[in-house]
Amino acid sequence: TDSRFVYFGVAAPGVRQAPHSWISLDYGVSWTRLPGTEIVDVAKTETGSLILAFRPNIVAPGDGGQEVRSSTLLRSTNYGGAWSKVADLNLNSNVFSETVIDPADLTRVYFADFRGVNLLEGTADGGVVWTRPRPDSGIPDDNFDAPDAGNWCVYASSASNIVVDPSPQRSRYVYAAIGSMGCGIRERFIFRSSDLGRTWVDIGYDLGGFSRVYSMAVEPSTGDLYVSTAVGHYVLPFGK
Repeated sequence: TDSRFVYFGVAAPGVRQAPHSWISLDYGVSWTRLPGTEIVDVAKTETGSLILAFRPNIVAPGDGGQEVRSSTLLRSTNYGGAWSKVADLNLNSNVFSETVIDPADLTRVYFADFRGVNLLEGTADGGVVWTRPRPDSGIPDDNFDAPDAGNWCVYASSASNIVVDPSPQRSRYVYAAIGSMGCGIRERFIFRSSDLGRTWVDIGYDLGGFSRVYSMAVEPSTGDLYVSTAVGHYVLPFGK
């Protein structure tokens, strides 16, 4: 892992985007601004040689506000020094809680938005196939009586964490923590997929309901899942 690589974006006051993006290759001692990127989320390989990022396309609807009508997926192979467009995606959000590159297939990308886990395939050649979250995928919606919080509380199934098993033999296994974007605490909140994120099963088991996940990690040699939740730290052996 190249730990010299650091990236961050700075948002302007009152604007939910990052108009200024910066990169450091010397542990944060010095920084270089990346002009025109306006990136809101970044995924990189362990070495940092491949970076994928989302740039929201902001339009003014005419009432003085701002609205996101789509997002552009960008690709860099030189630590963010130069970017090329992979695809324009019809995403009406600039809120991405996590973006992950599959270590077994660098053209496969998972990203989390307010509707769940999305899968992008073919990101190397621009022929992107986008698999959106489906109501029948196995991750149920939770409804919250929070009318002041916004319409998204009706379905409240946003993914907050995504982890791909790093072992080539188990690369089809993906784990996702599901939250509610500030609407409340979900009863079922952690899921596993064995088919690249197309379908999911609840693996909450004896964790109990109504909690949230803060971080997850997969042990590469065993496939065991380590989870940090609001009520403690746990490990789920692979195959359970």
